[in-house]
Amino acid sequence: SVLNELRLLNKNFTLISLSRAHTRSVEKQALNAGADAHFRSPVDLAELRITLVDTQARRSEEAQLERNRQDVLEASRFQDFVGASEPMRLIYDAIRQVAASSINVLIRGESGTGKELAARAIVALSRRATKPFIRLNCAALPENLIESELFGSERGAFTGATETRPGHIELADGGTLFLDEIATLTLSLQTKLLRVLEDHQVQRLGGRTYRKIDFRLICATNEPLEEMARTGRFREDLYYRIHVIPIHLPPLRE
Repeated sequence: SVLNELRLLNKNFTLISLSRAHTRSVEKQALNAGADAHFRSPVDLAELRITLVDTQARRSEEAQLERNRQDVLEASRFQDFVGASEPMRLIYDAIRQVAASSINVLIRGESGTGKELAARAIVALSRRATKPFIRLNCAALPENLIESELFGSERGAFTGATETRPGHIELADGGTLFLDEIATLTLSLQTKLLRVLEDHQVQRLGGRTYRKIDFRLICATNEPLEEMARTGRFREDLYYRIHVIPIHLPPLRE
């Protein structure tokens, strides 16, 4: 019916149906079709005016409630994060501030707090948003595989290296490299990573040449790197290289 179509067109329309029929079935059909009220002819104009005023007031209140709901929803969303608490708003502000630069970022927080979400948000708001985003979990592979995954390898560099493969650092050229669980890297790999960050070039395993590289490094950890640096388990100079801008993600209980 026309009432159905109008209601589908805009749920905020004020719809009043008029009919000369005096049967209740017509009134019921009109209300079921979306009419706010139904009047039988002849119409009492005073009653019609009251109905229009009341309906408009109710529509206005419903519209305001919907706007308030949308405002709350928008305020609680940021990239892939959901949360409008003060700690989360501070995180959003920090991400916005660091996104525009190419400074190394260290994201800290317990497991499950969204460290990779934060990394992806930084990338999405950065000038590297359309460039590669390469992720490597440093705790997921043994040392010999991590090394070849990070730095790449030439054919014959080690047993099983049957082809030349670029590493994650090379693949991130122009974009962003996200190293999760960086505290699990061995000291020898930390040294090689530090050299890449200092020289902006990488050498594959078994390779003889260096390749210039331009990437942004974002690291994540839930380990106490300061204590690890003091006890010699993490290179202090690498710590200062990656700890340029720290972002701490609070657990849900905070």
